[in-house]
Amino acid sequence: MGQVLGITLLPDEKVKLVIRRSWIGVVLIWTVVVALVVILTITWGAIINSQSGSPGLDDSFSAIAPSIKLPDYWLLVWIINGLLVVGGLVATFVYSRNELYVTSQRLIHRQTVAPFAESVNAISLEDIEDVSMKREGPWAYIFRLGTLRMSTISDETTYIFGFVGTPQDEVDTIMSMVRRAKHRGQVMDMPMNRHHR
Repeated sequence: MGQVLGITLLPDEKVKLVIRRSWIGVVLIWTVVVALVVILTITWGAIINSQSGSPGLDDSFSAIAPSIKLPDYWLLVWIINGLLVVGGLVATFVYSRNELYVTSQRLIHRQTVAPFAESVNAISLEDIEDVSMKREGPWAYIFRLGTLRMSTISDETTYIFGFVGTPQDEVDTIMSMVRRAKHRGQVMDMPMNRHHR
């Protein structure tokens, strides 16, 4: 694997860990989309039925848009539902494009906040000072979700990566790799004692 996210790996650098967001986030996105589509369709179906004079329905719906013809209602419903589905697809794409790669030497973070807004940052493992995990709320405990926080020396840079499954395992793995990288760096920085005869 010579490249990760457009960043060329060093000759002796290898990808050790790939962290992606949990599938629970995708389920939440589509739960909201489906709920909105159902609510919109049922509500507007009630408006159409009240305009057509169906017995037993509240006539207050007819006051919302009395001048719109019945076929126009359904066209508008399907357009809005289509936009909601497109919004769900975009949100899923953005959500799934956030990744964290931990190599033998660096931490590479790809952050996507919109379809055409993406950043890729890389820092040396030796520069990482602290790796922590935060878990809040009952859903986070039920689904074992958490947020990783990695800060560099002097808190110059902080990476936050949310919706991580088994976050404590990831923290332990990253900290172990950071310790190894720091130890390797210390060994390389030690002065060599040369004995002359």
